[in-house]
Amino acid sequence: MVDPHHAVERRRALFVVNPALQRTGSDFGRRLLELAGELGWEAMVLETTAGLNVESIGAALARRNFHMVLAAGGDGTVAEVMAAAHERGIPMG
Repeated sequence: MVDPHHAVERRRALFVVNPALQRTGSDFGRRLLELAGELGWEAMVLETTAGLNVESIGAALARRNFHMVLAAGGDGTVAEVMAAAHERGIPMG
């Protein structure tokens, strides 16, 4: 029997993905979630939009207490994610 007081917390990752990436395909976010699950991580995918900025990414990071944030996109996506992760002291990949 598992003691709930000693349960291991699952690690949580946020994937910020630019859906305009040409080589990833329309199911890229789903594939990321599946892979994260196979590795024992709880994950969420946030797709970028023209209005997505540091504050929006930061709000998503704050809602779920993520342990890591990963960016899949171009320079703009990476820069926005890096700024939001840095503000909250969250590792970025």
